[in-house]
Amino acid sequence: MRKIEKGLFKIVSICVSVCLFVHTIAYATPTLRANLMFDESKRQQGIERTDDANEFLSRKDKEKILEEEIFEQWDKIRASRSGINAVLSTRYSTEQNIENTRKLQEDIFGILEGTLEGKRVFEVGVGIGRMTSEIAKRAKEIIGNDISPNMIQRATKNLKGFDNVSLHVGKITELGLSPKSFDLVFSSLVLIHIINPEELKQTIEKMKELSDRVFIVEQTYQDKGPPRSKYTIFRRREEYEQLFKPYNLTMQKEHIVSEQDTVTMMLFENPDQSQPTLTKDILLDNQKGLQKNL
Repeated sequence: MRKIEKGLFKIVSICVSVCLFVHTIAYATPTLRANLMFDESKRQQGIERTDDANEFLSRKDKEKILEEEIFEQWDKIRASRSGINAVLSTRYSTEQNIENTRKLQEDIFGILEGTLEGKRVFEVGVGIGRMTSEIAKRAKEIIGNDISPNMIQRATKNLKGFDNVSLHVGKITELGLSPKSFDLVFSSLVLIHIINPEELKQTIEKMKELSDRVFIVEQTYQDKGPPRSKYTIFRRREEYEQLFKPYNLTMQKEHIVSEQDTVTMMLFENPDQSQPTLTKDILLDNQKGLQKNL
């Protein structure tokens, strides 16, 4: 009888210890506590918890954030982060961000293989140049911009070995570029950070003005996930389709970064372009090849 009592006591002790451990882990940090206690009804109302565990913001709230605050976030705060973390979430370690970037680059440039060679490309929002270098290896010329002088300074250092890259400070709408002067406009994880709806529309209109082909990589909306930066708005693929009209979405592919993060690669093409669609067959072949290799 005593052996049974001792056995039961041990089982109860283990259960209590496990419960205490889970409780400690769950409430160890504000971010994790926010994830576990997040009120899903708020998300259904379009209200999201930000990086600040005590702050809830709706999409309309984010759209009202002043341009000066956004600029300071990118040019002073984000640009001061070391390495690749300047342009990626600190929810991941530096090593994870480097590996995630490598995998994303493989996917992007696997799909675009054969479409950049000898071409003139414009990149919107180069950041520190993490995608610019890969484009420069393939394209004849790449011109890029960023609103942050500090980001451009860092990108310039990172791209020293390339003589086919030209970088400019300012918005794409401010650069005075000629219409249809590029074979492709490229953008990776930039439009999610343009939170003013009018500026977003103007940016996309300029992207379409510069080229008959626009390739974007964006983190797309998920019903569940971690707290999000107050300077970020996730949009559904359907919303991008509306914004890019009359351009057609001719290719899309999801790339899973983690259980919490998914990005979507999308190619938009002008249905009225004077030249035939040069990239479509190649893109489909590349996409099939990638699927076979998975």
